[in-house]
Amino acid sequence: MIRSSEDEELWTTARAAEHCGVSASTYRDYIRTLGAPGAISRQPGRAGQNLHSAAAVREWQAARVGQGARTDLRTAR
Repeated sequence: MIRSSEDEELWTTARAAEHCGVSASTYRDYIRTLGAPGAISRQPGRAGQNLHSAAAVREWQAARVGQGARTDLRTAR
C-alpha cells in the first residue's frame, strides 16, 4: 500500500488485480474494455509501476455485475 501526497491510498496494478480476483494482465484488459479505474500516477524511477486509486478500484468492483449476468437484455418498462 502506498499513500500519495494527499494521503490517498494507492495500489499497484497487481494489487488492484488481486482485489478484483484476476491477473494483472486481465485487469489491464478491464481498464480498456470494461472501464476499470486506470492509473492516476506512476512510481518514480525507470521501473516504476502504475498506481491506481484504491477507493476507485473498490467502488468499481462493488458496482460490477456478477458472472453470468445478462447485460444484453433490457428490462420491461
